Amino acid sequence: MNDKKYYFIAGITGAVCLIFAVAYFLIKREMSPYVLINLAVGIGLTAYFLYYNIKDVEKLFINPLKTERHTVVYETALVIAVVIVVNLLSSLFYFGKDLTRDRASSISDESQKVIQWIKEPLVIQVFSTKGSNDFEKFLLDSYNFYNKRITYKFVDPEKNPQLAQDFGITKNGEAAITYKDGHFVIPSVTEQDITNGIIRMTQPVKNKVYFMTGHGEHALDDGKSKEGYALLAREMIMENYVISMLKLEPPNYYIPGNCTILVVGGPRKMYTEMEVHAIKEYLEASGRAIFMLDPNVTSGLEGMLLERNVKLENDCMIDVAFPSLVERMLAKMSGRRAAPKLLLQTMVNDFPDNEITQSLKNKSLIFPVTQSLTVADEKKFVFDMKVEPLAKTTNKGWGETNLDAVFGHGTIRGMIKERRGPRIVAMLSIKGLADSNNKVVVVGDSEFVNNEFVHQLYNRDFFMNCLAYLSNQANMISVRPRHMFASRLDYDPSSMSRIFTFSVLVFPQLLLMAGLSIWWLRKQ
Repeated sequence: MNDKKYYFIAGITGAVCLIFAVAYFLIKREMSPYVLINLAVGIGLTAYFLYYNIKDVEKLFINPLKTERHTVVYETALVIAVVIVVNLLSSLFYFGKDLTRDRASSISDESQKVIQWIKEPLVIQVFSTKGSNDFEKFLLDSYNFYNKRITYKFVDPEKNPQLAQDFGITKNGEAAITYKDGHFVIPSVTEQDITNGIIRMTQPVKNKVYFMTGHGEHALDDGKSKEGYALLAREMIMENYVISMLKLEPPNYYIPGNCTILVVGGPRKMYTEMEVHAIKEYLEASGRAIFMLDPNVTSGLEGMLLERNVKLENDCMIDVAFPSLVERMLAKMSGRRAAPKLLLQTMVNDFPDNEITQSLKNKSLIFPVTQSLTVADEKKFVFDMKVEPLAKTTNKGWGETNLDAVFGHGTIRGMIKERRGPRIVAMLSIKGLADSNNKVVVVGDSEFVNNEFVHQLYNRDFFMNCLAYLSNQANMISVRPRHMFASRLDYDPSSMSRIFTFSVLVFPQLLLMAGLSIWWLRKQ
């Protein structure tokens, strides 16, 4: 190898090896075999180049701008330096833009709203014998990105048993959230657990929610059947609500004074006059309530809601699902016509402008069996009362009034022209001035938040937003973390390290060295 062009190739290769070795060490902070090999090769080839080209090197520093060769060397060095600096900055500072559907790779709007009010340091300590996890680190970095007062660290409970004992840590993977003088232990490092833990620590005031019982309503403690509200109750508890069941019976015909929100969830029997009177007194005293009333059921609450200018239509919304192209082709091949399917399950995707539904734009709910609502008297003008729609169905279905036939025989009249959608299925009635607490939400279906449907589409978010609005917690009105179930391919840490080294470092390094060498050979 007496030809100078080969000396220069050796110099290029050595320089690239040294740059990659230094960059890897600065980013990963470890002296791995990859770093040692690159350092050895880089130093050897660079020394070899300098030994046989000492005069050319002297000329490079004496007058570097006179030749094109020197310009290319400087430009290449500048590009490599920029790449190294960008990688260093990205390793030190979190920044990202989530382009996935439903923003599955970043914290939700609810989490962002919750943490933006934190004004004092909050520390999340993850107790894990395995050390930091990439997913957990990314999640915790996201919280720190939106509020710098939130910091975190990973603690090995085997090396720090006393600290784990002080926080009451009993399982590997638990985390302790410390804020002011208190702490709260969460079972795992997930967005839902972290956000709910922060809510418990930063919002000490708890809202008391009573669910009416004694008339066939959905039960909060029913976690076995589809009709129960156990999953809904769990969601409410995690967001710091205190929930209880309330039965009005002699002599206690009154709503407790500590009631923040009263919920009537799908009664199957009529309320007595004394019970209706107790609820009315509660509402007149600036009470707040959610009424979820199903079609084909007379609850005895209809007259009280008429006074709030809300009328229950006592119909049943019928939705229409048109056949797909494949279904039409198969039907045509068999000599028949594919007819649209009529469904009791109604899609709700029209949300007029309202604080409750502002985060649900372009999203959908599903109501299993719902009736429509209307303003009782459009001409009625009440100075201190405001009624507005919250949610509407699509324009495909209609409100069927032949309920005996629908629920008894499964037949319909098809009143498409007379009662075609979109129709209102949820309304808000406010009595008093704009800042009044006398607010009532009426929904034409109680099953949309039972154990079967509460986690479908955005049903949970709609109900929880209603609670947040009625309890004056504007920062809780949002879209909550989704329950994601993704396919995963798990590797052990050593395999992941090898994949990273070869895909991110070795192959690009070889391509860079080959490219520069070919360019130099063609230049000669």
